[in-house]
Amino acid sequence: MLENQVHVSAPAWSGKVLIAAAIHCAAWGLFILALPAKSAVVYGFAEPPVDLFLWQGTGLMILLFGIGYGIA
Repeated sequence: MLENQVHVSAPAWSGKVLIAAAIHCAAWGLFILALPAKSAVVYGFAEPPVDLFLWQGTGLMILLFGIGYGIA
Protein backbone atom coordinates (compact mmCIF):
# COMPACT_ATOMS: atom_id res chain seq x y z
CA MET A 1 0.00 0.00 0.00
CA LEU A 2 2.80 2.45 0.79
CA GLU A 3 4.60 1.68 -2.47
CA ASN A 4 1.86 3.47 -4.44
CA GLN A 5 2.54 6.84 -2.81
CA VAL A 6 4.24 9.49 -4.90
CA HIS A 7 6.75 11.77 -3.21
CA VAL A 8 6.93 15.25 -4.68
CA SER A 9 9.72 17.50 -3.48
CA ALA A 10 9.40 21.26 -3.34
CA PRO A 11 11.74 23.47 -5.38
CA ALA A 12 14.96 24.40 -3.60
CA TRP A 13 14.14 28.12 -3.58
CA SER A 14 10.81 27.69 -1.76
CA GLY A 15 12.41 27.03 1.62
CA LYS A 16 14.51 30.19 1.39
CA VAL A 17 11.47 32.25 0.40
CA LEU A 18 9.46 30.87 3.34
CA ILE A 19 12.27 31.68 5.77
CA ALA A 20 12.53 35.22 4.36
CA ALA A 21 8.75 35.65 4.65
CA ALA A 22 8.82 34.34 8.22
CA ILE A 23 11.53 36.82 9.24
CA HIS A 24 9.78 39.71 7.49
CA CYS A 25 6.37 38.98 9.01
CA ALA A 26 7.79 38.36 12.47
CA ALA A 27 9.73 41.64 12.43
CA TRP A 28 6.81 43.68 11.11
CA GLY A 29 4.33 42.02 13.49
CA LEU A 30 6.55 42.64 16.51
CA PHE A 31 7.07 46.25 15.43
CA ILE A 32 3.30 46.80 15.26
CA LEU A 33 2.76 45.12 18.63
CA ALA A 34 5.55 47.01 20.40
CA LEU A 35 5.08 50.47 18.83
CA PRO A 36 1.56 50.68 17.39
CA ALA A 37 1.43 54.46 16.93
CA LYS A 38 4.88 54.68 15.33
CA SER A 39 4.24 51.69 13.06
CA ALA A 40 0.95 53.18 11.82
CA VAL A 41 2.77 56.34 10.74
CA VAL A 42 5.56 54.30 9.11
CA TYR A 43 2.92 52.26 7.29
CA GLY A 44 1.45 55.44 5.81
CA PHE A 45 -1.36 56.61 8.07
CA ALA A 46 -1.53 60.40 8.36
CA GLU A 47 -2.06 59.97 12.09
CA PRO A 48 -2.24 56.91 14.33
CA PRO A 49 -5.62 55.18 14.59
CA VAL A 50 -7.80 56.05 17.59
CA ASP A 51 -8.23 52.41 18.58
CA LEU A 52 -4.64 51.20 18.70
CA PHE A 53 -5.67 47.79 20.02
CA LEU A 54 -7.21 47.00 16.62
CA TRP A 55 -3.95 47.93 14.92
CA GLN A 56 -2.09 45.75 17.43
CA GLY A 57 -4.48 42.91 16.55
CA THR A 58 -3.37 43.29 12.95
CA GLY A 59 0.23 43.05 14.15
CA LEU A 60 -0.60 39.88 16.04
CA MET A 61 -2.10 38.31 12.91
CA ILE A 62 0.98 39.27 10.87
CA LEU A 63 3.21 37.77 13.57
CA LEU A 64 1.18 34.55 13.53
CA PHE A 65 1.50 34.36 9.74
CA GLY A 66 5.26 34.67 10.20
CA ILE A 67 5.28 31.79 12.66
CA GLY A 68 3.24 29.75 10.19
CA TYR A 69 5.65 30.50 7.37
CA GLY A 70 8.52 29.43 9.61
CA ILE A 71 6.82 26.14 10.42
CA ALA A 72 6.02 25.47 6.76
